[in-house]
Amino acid sequence: MIIFVFHIFLYKMKPIKFFLYFFITLTFPLLAQENRGLNLKNYSTKGTLDSGKQYALIMGGNNYDSPHWPTLKNAENDAKAVSKILSDDYNMECTLLLSPTKSEFESKLYAYHDLLKPEDQLLVYIAGHGDFDGKYKKDGFIVFKDSKENDIPRNSYLGYKSFKGSLDALPAKDIGLILDICFGGTFNEDLISTPTRGNHLSEVEQNVERYIQKQSNKRSRVYLTSGAKEVVSDGKAGHYSPFCYLFLEILEQNILGNTTPLTLSQVCNHIMGKTRNEPIYGHFGLDDPGSVFFIGGVNKKYTSLEETLSEFEQLKKQAILGDQKAQYRLGNIYSKGKEVTQDYKEALKWYRLSAEQGYPIAQWNLSYMYQKGQGVSQDYKEAVKWCRLSAEQGFSTAQTNLGSMYQFGQGVSQDYKEAVKWYRLSANQGVDNSQYMIGFMYKHGYGVLKDYNEAVKWYRLSAEQGYRMAQYDLGNMYHQGQGVTQDYKEALKWYRLSAEQGYHRAQYDLGNMYQQGIGISKDYYEAVKLFKLSAEQGNAYGQYSLGFMYHNGYGVPKDYNEAIKWYRLSAEQGNTYGQYGLGFMYEYGQGVPKNYNEAIRLYKKAYKNGNEHAGEALKRLDQL
Repeated sequence: MIIFVFHIFLYKMKPIKFFLYFFITLTFPLLAQENRGLNLKNYSTKGTLDSGKQYALIMGGNNYDSPHWPTLKNAENDAKAVSKILSDDYNMECTLLLSPTKSEFESKLYAYHDLLKPEDQLLVYIAGHGDFDGKYKKDGFIVFKDSKENDIPRNSYLGYKSFKGSLDALPAKDIGLILDICFGGTFNEDLISTPTRGNHLSEVEQNVERYIQKQSNKRSRVYLTSGAKEVVSDGKAGHYSPFCYLFLEILEQNILGNTTPLTLSQVCNHIMGKTRNEPIYGHFGLDDPGSVFFIGGVNKKYTSLEETLSEFEQLKKQAILGDQKAQYRLGNIYSKGKEVTQDYKEALKWYRLSAEQGYPIAQWNLSYMYQKGQGVSQDYKEAVKWCRLSAEQGFSTAQTNLGSMYQFGQGVSQDYKEAVKWYRLSANQGVDNSQYMIGFMYKHGYGVLKDYNEAVKWYRLSAEQGYRMAQYDLGNMYHQGQGVTQDYKEALKWYRLSAEQGYHRAQYDLGNMYQQGIGISKDYYEAVKLFKLSAEQGNAYGQYSLGFMYHNGYGVPKDYNEAIKWYRLSAEQGNTYGQYGLGFMYEYGQGVPKNYNEAIRLYKKAYKNGNEHAGEALKRLDQL
């Protein structure tokens, strides 16, 4: 049985040990009894079903010889976390490779040909860089430590077509692959997206043993991707990658909370709708219809509902007896309300008990609830109090938030120097949004002397971790030549990385460079595409520019109605260009009846806010 899971990443975030403990060790399966909103089925299935051995080959690549491939922050950390949970809780025999060469990886993979038996199971997990060659090979590739930048034959990479053949030839019937790399979706040559959503659940509910036995006779070749031929953001520093976090989350939940074995189709369902890209699930090759892949095999003991409930009661008992970690975990269960009825007041109660014992994550969560008014009246002073206690213990998220509260004067007097102090403490732990904020403060001279060189330094640290706002601002520094030599190619590079993560300002500026041919050949079609992405997110400049393209027929057929629509949306946000463009349409009766009064009204609005073109129009109409 082979299952493929792909996740597409640009960059990995720097791991923070405290978050590792927070998101994995402390992630508790959301268990409760009927009155807490649980939906578990009482299968009363005990005992085991025999199967072969379970193996896992796990690779995480942070380091690369070629400067073309930036050093990653989280790939090895993700691989270690996956290896630990599969080894400790799923009884899988794991081999962990950190930043291997191609030869080292293939040697380990090929060794399984002699080790695996037909009844065995192999899971391959790969985190790191990936690439796609659309010119010569039309294939996606796994990047290794010794992969070369200008290797046109791609001999130093492992292509998906070749990799697929190697996996398919393994003697084990059950094989799963998780690719947490760029362009992983191109493993599916046709990019067919037909997710399966629980098509076997009714059978499971009838009889779990019969279902497992039926599946054990099937041979599967199944893949799951987190997107198509595209990239996906890694999320914030200190967290796992979005896919890895959700994967580990469901693995944790399955250990204590489920009465049936976990399948990768259920992993797909768990991830569905929780990341920006929708996962794609399907079958290929020598696959039996309706096949699935059980993570860790099916030879574990599945508990009854009564046994499951005792886990929650045990946690609650520990919390009542004063265990600060159990109190925090219980608060987290009620706060998230995933499989229990969400109850902010109950969450607040347990967070407070833990926070009063000095547990920093609970202090931060209690602060957050006061800040947002969840389960309690909004109270910024109380939020600052608990946030400070957590921040003083070195909890980076609290340090970032305390910096923000000083910056904007929430619960404290506005104090840019204090804001910089707390941002810096967090930034020095590698937190990307704090690094970005330090850069922002240096760029604008808030709490520090204005210093473009320092701004660039901090923007770069954040941008290299994949933080989209930092990527945009770093691109802008290169565009304007602030703190660096003006370099349009570098500006394009960073704008593009930010735009691919959906940041509307980067989409607009990148579109503007295509429209004007700055650092790249003019391409109105590409400009329109980017302006539209920005405009649909409400960016007033993107809306104006999209209207301008429709007005003049650049990259799209001329369409006055569409031009008016986008000019109006921009104008309603107070954008002077949108006001001027809409006024022009009324003055000349393009798409609307001529209306000089409306044109003059719009021109005056735009001119009052500094639009010189509107001033010229008013002179032309003898209104100045």
